[in-house]
Amino acid sequence: MADRKTRTDPYIVPALRGKDYVEPPPLTPMPQGQTTEPDVVLPAAKALGKKIAGGLASGAGGSVMDMAQMAMLAQPGAIGSPTIREAAENVPLTSTDLATKLGVNPDDPAVIAAQAMAPGIPAAKAKMLGLALAGSLKNVAKPVQKIGDLKIVSTRFPTAVKATEDPVEDLLIVDLETMQKDPVQFKHNVKVVEAYPNLKLKGTPAKKGEQFVEHVKDNLLYLHDQVPDATRQRSKLWYDGANKIAEDFGKKYEIPKESAAGVFAVLSPQMDWFKNVSLGERVMEIVIRRGDERWDDAMEAMAQDKLGKPQYAKTLDRIRGKTLNEIENASDKAVWLRVYDETYMPRNHRVVTPEGEFADVRLTSKGEEAGTGWGSFREIEKAIRVIEDPSMANITQRLGNQHKVRNFYNNIIDPNGAHESVTIDTHAVAAGLMRPLSGKSMEVSHNLATSSPGTLNPKNSSVTGIQGTYAMFAEAYRRAAKERGILPREMQSITWEAIRGLYPAGYKNPTNQKIIQDIWLQHKKGKLTLDEARQQAIDHAGGIDAPEWER
Repeated sequence: MADRKTRTDPYIVPALRGKDYVEPPPLTPMPQGQTTEPDVVLPAAKALGKKIAGGLASGAGGSVMDMAQMAMLAQPGAIGSPTIREAAENVPLTSTDLATKLGVNPDDPAVIAAQAMAPGIPAAKAKMLGLALAGSLKNVAKPVQKIGDLKIVSTRFPTAVKATEDPVEDLLIVDLETMQKDPVQFKHNVKVVEAYPNLKLKGTPAKKGEQFVEHVKDNLLYLHDQVPDATRQRSKLWYDGANKIAEDFGKKYEIPKESAAGVFAVLSPQMDWFKNVSLGERVMEIVIRRGDERWDDAMEAMAQDKLGKPQYAKTLDRIRGKTLNEIENASDKAVWLRVYDETYMPRNHRVVTPEGEFADVRLTSKGEEAGTGWGSFREIEKAIRVIEDPSMANITQRLGNQHKVRNFYNNIIDPNGAHESVTIDTHAVAAGLMRPLSGKSMEVSHNLATSSPGTLNPKNSSVTGIQGTYAMFAEAYRRAAKERGILPREMQSITWEAIRGLYPAGYKNPTNQKIIQDIWLQHKKGKLTLDEARQQAIDHAGGIDAPEWER
């Protein structure tokens, strides 16, 4: 078995190639110095790429020899080079090692395809030929990044005994490639998304998965392009602003920025960002500054009103009359904290700008101050524990195994890093499908790997840590971001605001949800084009409203 730390490229080992692997054409030497014009090169590259791609469709890959053949098409006379022959035939390097040795970008399959064995080819030509090869080197192994002193965390967390990856030491990213390594999980999860009303999927599971990802990507690009440029430029700053808020609160309460980011992240499930920030601030304020205040009659009255049920009786007996600092059990502290907050803290919260500043108190559509409700006691407990123990070992444990929470933390603490974390929440799924989904929608549950009764639920893998359909949406966001030259988290922020503006909370009633669903069903049945479906959806919703912070 390959060392998990080096991730040896399986494509150079014949026994490990997929059962449907198609052997590429035999190596045909090109006479030294022979020239080949582009009108000859490009068709030949396409033909070779088609054959190689046939083997790749099932998860097989191209060998070092395959890469050499591609390069021969890319650079006239290349085959005559002894150096290239040696690299192709005699040096069993991993794809990553090969790319590094030859001085090319291992993260750009298009360039690898044309340049790996022929360094020096112009980048423009490399790109053209790489694209013509139909993405045949998508599965080139990438080096495993070490977490080390980084303050980010793995976004997938394998827990199985037979897991071969270390989510604490190595930076593991939730991605489509990893999901595809488990053919059973991938095939099943493709079947799950196939039931969605958006589009009809055709072909093999690999082709269907690709069609779904591309559909989501195209919807994101469509939404992105509907947003005025000035709004986009501010919307994409959301995580820069979140990072600023974490830093500001860390300084205010004298805790590490990582703790503040962790507090926001663990409180985030099914929570609006503006409320999320307010709840995080409340936890930090009470734990750091209000810990010596004692339970009093006002808190008792609030507890009886909110928690006067038998299941809370023993907890209330343990915390009654005590200060927060006198309580040892974190779950009991969570109950005390919430009771204190609802007794003494204002129930409103402020609008937060993308830049990390605070605007006016948030108002409802009726002009009343919006309330600030809590999630679960479990989430409050995690937030308390993150403050009490700010070590990265504790933070990564309290973040749990959910992709969304872990990606959210990374985006807050390191918004401009190269880790490609992307937060796929309710609105992110809704944007990808261009439908008015809620936290209870089937598609959202599937993404978050929570059960959706009466539906075919996705498979999870404790070996890889891949849960739900998250990896498919993450892949779509990364592709869309690359096409617009921005970061995945920036694409998510822009389209997050766009979909909230298209389908505000008041619009998401069952009647409107069904109308939009029926529009997409018409597209799935071939009765509406993609553009027609999108336009009808936008027309029915009345267009995209400006964000709250801009209005």
